[in-house]
Amino acid sequence: VSTQSTGVFLLFLSFFTKSGMEKILLVSLVTLLLSIQGSICGRNSSIAFGHSLYSSFSLRKGYVNINNGAFGTVCNDAKFQERDYFDMMLADPNSWFRGGYQPYLIAVRQRLAQYVSADEGNLVVVENASAGVNAVFRSLAEGIPLGPGDIFLYMNIAYPMVQNTANYLAKVQGFTVVVVTVTFPVSSDQDFLLPVQNAINQYGSQIKMASFDHISSYPSCILPIKELVQLCHENNIIVHVDGAHVLGQIHLNVTDIGADFYVSNSHKWMYSPTGTAILFVQPKWQSMIIPTVLSAEYSTDFVDKFAYTGTRDYSAFLAIDAAMSFRDNLGDDEIIDYLHNLAWSGGQEVAQIWGTKLVVPVESMNGGLISVILPCTLSEGYAVKSLIFDRYDTFLQLGEINGIPYLRISAQIYLELDDLVSMAHRFLELLKEVRGN
Repeated sequence: VSTQSTGVFLLFLSFFTKSGMEKILLVSLVTLLLSIQGSICGRNSSIAFGHSLYSSFSLRKGYVNINNGAFGTVCNDAKFQERDYFDMMLADPNSWFRGGYQPYLIAVRQRLAQYVSADEGNLVVVENASAGVNAVFRSLAEGIPLGPGDIFLYMNIAYPMVQNTANYLAKVQGFTVVVVTVTFPVSSDQDFLLPVQNAINQYGSQIKMASFDHISSYPSCILPIKELVQLCHENNIIVHVDGAHVLGQIHLNVTDIGADFYVSNSHKWMYSPTGTAILFVQPKWQSMIIPTVLSAEYSTDFVDKFAYTGTRDYSAFLAIDAAMSFRDNLGDDEIIDYLHNLAWSGGQEVAQIWGTKLVVPVESMNGGLISVILPCTLSEGYAVKSLIFDRYDTFLQLGEINGIPYLRISAQIYLELDDLVSMAHRFLELLKEVRGN
């Protein structure tokens, strides 16, 4: 019997176990089994990355998904496990919502905590990065509180949700938002550190809180996040990290990074169901942080606050387990290496075909996401984007920074280099058509 099957069986038993201590023991055993599954079984060396893995996902035939970073891709194992949990909920909703699902959630949370090198008491599961960001920003704005004379800092590449939340709270609470400008293309960590240092020099102790990307969305780049956290902490600035694209794309150690708060989506790169993410909070802030929804089961305990946020479908949270087991079977390190190698080699190939350059031409500053400067204007790019989707079922994610139009490429384990090369040639062919019209 496989380790995963044994774990599922024990979790099933825990659902019908009334004793609290027995539940705890069963969940602890499940967590141990799941955590050692990868080391016992190892990577399945017979599985090759590339097109053969399309069958592990539900993408329609012929669809070339080079925009995984936007919404993620759910593996079939997680999809089926989510449905199984949903059926369990429907079979006995009273037992399920009165704590029946929580042993499964505890096991998932413990497994995630181990994956990101966090103490399990400092990590909870939330719907998405947006929910985590709103929980932190809203709690701190009222709890510190942030008010007139205080400054909240973020970069010009911050995700719009982060900007919108901070700007809304600034209007309500009366604090000031300062935007640090990073100029692209970038070539070193100093391109991020120096603008932040300059802002600190200018505003000093007025800066109470800062939010930084770990991997930015538009354009894509790995930021020197540990150094940014250290710089801010040296100046008594609270730091929130938006790691929406990190979990599953690159290795993550939240304890080593040292941020006060860290949020990351699980559904983007971990292959888990849509609407799954983690929120990490340092112990000294946990009493202040509350979820965006307060339920009838609200507790002062940090983990318990987020364990039940009302009657809703928790199946997606629980199915993170199947996604992690799927990754274990393929090899987590191997997945991360494949994503990086495909993005880096593919980005260079596309740039060469187009006669352009990478927005971030430093290999270590790119993970499974990479941005390539377009061989045309952004408006022409959008015209090509429409045509290439209609004719070749390929979706392109375009953007612009500092007047530079670019394509953001998301590598993935079901893609191959030829997918990116073919896309690049088709883009040029369609661009000629656009300009001819």
